[in-house]
Amino acid sequence: MIKVFVDLEFCEVNKKIRRDLKYCRCEIIQIGAVKLNDENCIIDRYDRFVKPVYGEISSFITDLTHISEKDLCGACGFEEAMDDFLAWIGEEETTMYSWSNSDAGQIRQESRCKGYDDPRLQQLLSSWVDFQKVFSGILQVKQAIKLEAALNGAGITFEGCPHAALADAENTARLFALTQDEEAFEESAKSILELLRPKPALSVSLGSFFSEELLRQLQGEEPVEENPD
Repeated sequence: MIKVFVDLEFCEVNKKIRRDLKYCRCEIIQIGAVKLNDENCIIDRYDRFVKPVYGEISSFITDLTHISEKDLCGACGFEEAMDDFLAWIGEEETTMYSWSNSDAGQIRQESRCKGYDDPRLQQLLSSWVDFQKVFSGILQVKQAIKLEAALNGAGITFEGCPHAALADAENTARLFALTQDEEAFEESAKSILELLRPKPALSVSLGSFFSEELLRQLQGEEPVEENPD
């Protein structure tokens, strides 16, 4: 069994094209991934640009991801990129992980939009793990946590450039590996665990401090008259 941690970068498709052509909202422009073995060590890396059909590389996308139109000039399209990515994953039993479900959702949507269908991909999507949700569960909180904040809370320094697909995938894998060593994780993330985990309820009640008659008065009830002997 191998584990693959993947991160995707997207660009947005013009609203008019989406409306007129019933096209997907975004297109993938970069795939980054790492493979982990049974010891949770990185054994391989994958990094590839993907050329969108209609998606626009806006200044916002370039500022965020450092990806420009020039980077995508010689890139292949979605279908060829997915074939190549699946070939890199291989035929060994695999569990896919990403930080949030947005990556799996994008692959599903873009595959439907572009008529891409591969049984191997469908199998991987069916067992995809949202590690952001898993990590929130470890901390016993409901809110989603940003990757950089999760890393900082766990005492891990982000390596590489944030929002570069391979760097995000690799840092997510590093966080995963730490959580698999319970003792090391508890020590490394002690401060955030103490801050976020629910505190045990108090084992005493108001009744432990006040008499029954005084409690009635505090609650606005009339005192009970004692029956004369």
